[in-house]
Amino acid sequence: MKSFAASVAAYFTDPKYPSMGLAIVFLKSCGLWKLKKVHYIIPFCLFITFMSQILYMLFSKRIAHFFLNLFQTGFFHLGLIKMALYFYNLPKWMETFNWLSETELQQQQDEHLKGIVKRSTKYCNTVAWAWVIGSYSTWTFNYGENLLMVIVQIETLHEIDPTYITFYLLWPTEPATGRWNVYPYIIVQFLYSFFTVTYLTVFDILCVSTMIAMAGQLEALSEMFRRALDTDSEEDQYRNLINCYKRYADILFTQKRLNKIMSPILFMYLLIASINMSLILFSLANVSLFSLPISNFD
Repeated sequence: MKSFAASVAAYFTDPKYPSMGLAIVFLKSCGLWKLKKVHYIIPFCLFITFMSQILYMLFSKRIAHFFLNLFQTGFFHLGLIKMALYFYNLPKWMETFNWLSETELQQQQDEHLKGIVKRSTKYCNTVAWAWVIGSYSTWTFNYGENLLMVIVQIETLHEIDPTYITFYLLWPTEPATGRWNVYPYIIVQFLYSFFTVTYLTVFDILCVSTMIAMAGQLEALSEMFRRALDTDSEEDQYRNLINCYKRYADILFTQKRLNKIMSPILFMYLLIASINMSLILFSLANVSLFSLPISNFD
């Protein structure tokens, strides 16, 4: 069991990118590392699918209902927006990857800094794995429940509760009856949900891994400053302080670049979370007091 876990960990490790290993391997597995035209096909198909839902909602007679349905799953659809921003900011991401790689590989040769890089790498991989497992587990639970209920209802009742069938996707023909109407929808729904969750997870662990790696660089910079004057040679002290200042400038520049890359997504998360909370509070405010158990008033 230990050897299997070690082999899995080794597969998802890239020695060229110590702290970013899992994120980089994930990018390569999804075809998002060295982009070619063929790698844009799946995101383009997902985008067309999502836009078709928007058009269907706008031309339907239940715009408010379908809009609320799409908005409640807004975090799920963010995978498409994250991929669009990743493609747009790809040169900046590559610059960040290369800088972190060169810096950490140099620090691994330093007796005083290699321990910091090792701790940062271990912590980064632990958090990234937890994020991946948590994301796919959440998707499996939510999507699995809907999928199971759809199959059970179509095989036993021969019709479906619309709540389950339109949870992830809207469908022009309202697939409430008929296997030939329902199961093609399930296949499309599975592909759409799986790939959007994958892209969502890739971007998330990319951001999380980068932030942890940057935190490791701050810790390394602190150690560099602490040891800068641990020598009697003024020339060495001067050289050490210059190196510290250069590293500080590099960290500050990279931090500003990452802030520009990540801020739009964080704003969208804040916006969707705020509106969802408002909708929940609005719903609670309209709950009739008579629907509450009498024992609550004792």
